[in-house]
Amino acid sequence: MIISLEELKIMYPAIDEKILEHKINAIESTIKGYTNNNFKNSYPYDVIDVALEMLKWKLEYSEKQTMGISSESISRYSVSYANMNDGNSTINGYPRSMMSRLKPYMKAKF
Repeated sequence: MIISLEELKIMYPAIDEKILEHKINAIESTIKGYTNNNFKNSYPYDVIDVALEMLKWKLEYSEKQTMGISSESISRYSVSYANMNDGNSTINGYPRSMMSRLKPYMKAKF
């Protein structure tokens, strides 16, 4: 596993352990598939950092993006989200800027 479940529970205590395990396993699979790299010698720290960013994005922002929310306002507080629905903004459902950090770890497919 790219990061231990114990560490995830410390970061996200309110989220069920099974949900965290499922999401981090899916993220790990996405990273391995995108980079074509099985990371045999333990994950580099920056790949773990990207995985944590992906998890945070998945938990906090992805639902709002799939619902098509482009902005929301409460009284004087306003938030706008970037349009992530076009094919040029995302890779495997995650922001392109986030996934681009994995490029140094990509291996050629034969």
